[in-house]
Amino acid sequence: MESSSQPDKYSRRVGRPRQCDQPAGASTRELILEEAARLFLQHGYAGVSISEITQGVNITKPTLYHYFVDKENLFALVMINLMARLYEQTAPTLSADAPFSGKLALLLRCAARPGGITLSCLMRDAVEHLDDFHLLSVRGALRRYLIDPLENCLQEARARGEIRAQEPRLVAEFILGALDGIRLRHGFCDSPEYEATLAVSLDLLLRGLLAPGAPVAAEAPQA
Repeated sequence: MESSSQPDKYSRRVGRPRQCDQPAGASTRELILEEAARLFLQHGYAGVSISEITQGVNITKPTLYHYFVDKENLFALVMINLMARLYEQTAPTLSADAPFSGKLALLLRCAARPGGITLSCLMRDAVEHLDDFHLLSVRGALRRYLIDPLENCLQEARARGEIRAQEPRLVAEFILGALDGIRLRHGFCDSPEYEATLAVSLDLLLRGLLAPGAPVAAEAPQA
């Protein structure tokens, strides 16, 4: 996370949660993040209360505030956690020894798998509800986990003569937007237009990116 001269809003408060409040198995902090992520993804920032999160994890508010300073802090860390999870899902594809067209096909297919994480709505909430400190942290995570790895992949493909992108960062942001749109459209349902969406999206992206004579994946490979 990027350094800041502002007070450390992520530091714990003094005190420890009562033993009876701590669920067995996963750590209390992890359980709070998972439940908050589920609720924020379903209802957005404004549609979720701290009481709903604590009820879902079966803890008290003082326990939640032991781990997270306030709702803004929790929302920001949920977003950073989701971005890190997306990075773990996409990193093997981006680092694979394969033509860029094949990597892009895999990214598109992975984006449309059931249970995909859609960040666009949460990013709008972040801009609207988070203060500058937390928004800076979220944007830093977006660059670190999603934009930078894809930009690096594009730069490597350009160095190999596979693509002709002049602005890899802008192209990376565009591709991430397209992936998020596919998740939003198909990621939570079994749509009959699923394969058609993949084929059209891949064709449009490759027509604009590939250099003449670059290898093209015949079809979107199975993830």
